[in-house]
Amino acid sequence: MSTTIITRHEVVNGSHLLELSCGKQSASFWIAPWYVQVRNNNASHRVWGGMGKRFENLDAALSNYKSREMQAMIRAAMAAIQ
Repeated sequence: MSTTIITRHEVVNGSHLLELSCGKQSASFWIAPWYVQVRNNNASHRVWGGMGKRFENLDAALSNYKSREMQAMIRAAMAAIQ
């Protein structure tokens, strides 16, 4: 299992912007009080994924992704905003 690295963490008006990487994957998270936006930063997603996926919360995002790397990044984001 690869190490998860938080490359950026900003708080903007009570919302968190995080950029994380794990192995060969990277993702951006916008965590607002009322929703979570997840954008996988791979080439395929940039072409077809647009603005990413929107979820109610990080638990919903965690249950949506199957890859160990994405799950590790979501868990790291959960820990970072605590």
